[in-house]
Amino acid sequence: MIISILTYNKFKEEMEKRNLYLLLIISLLFYIFYNKIEYFILSVMLNISIIDIKKKIIPNEFLIILLPFTLLNIDFSFNVFKLLSIIFIIILILISHFTQIIGMGDVKLLSILYLIKGVYFMHAFFINISIVLFIFSLILVIKSKSTKKSFALAPIILLSYILTIN
Repeated sequence: MIISILTYNKFKEEMEKRNLYLLLIISLLFYIFYNKIEYFILSVMLNISIIDIKKKIIPNEFLIILLPFTLLNIDFSFNVFKLLSIIFIIILILISHFTQIIGMGDVKLLSILYLIKGVYFMHAFFINISIVLFIFSLILVIKSKSTKKSFALAPIILLSYILTIN
């Protein structure tokens, strides 16, 4: 909940007061239904999603808040799944760097989630994000009759994360 208040204070000229109340209510629901670490991650991702919708940017400050949680899942063992995941993240970084298809903030958020949750979670997560992106893209194309629309990816990442942890 504190993160929601900090978000509002940082972006108060872009956000309305009712958005703060909505953030606080959703944060409270996350707190009730999830364990403390998941609650914190979901709260940060919710705030990232709101900012991404409003400004089309993911602030590094919020990503830095999530970094200490990466220490909870340090595993130096090697397997093929980890190698494939690292290759996938490198491909995302290259796509972000050379094209405008995906933003670097989205890639950094996905990388931090990978470091926090691990390989096996991310495989299920990427399946969920693919399904959610397909449905969202289909709706967007049908609704706007255009394939050149851009949209905030952080809310889709948040929804896919919620679907994966449940």
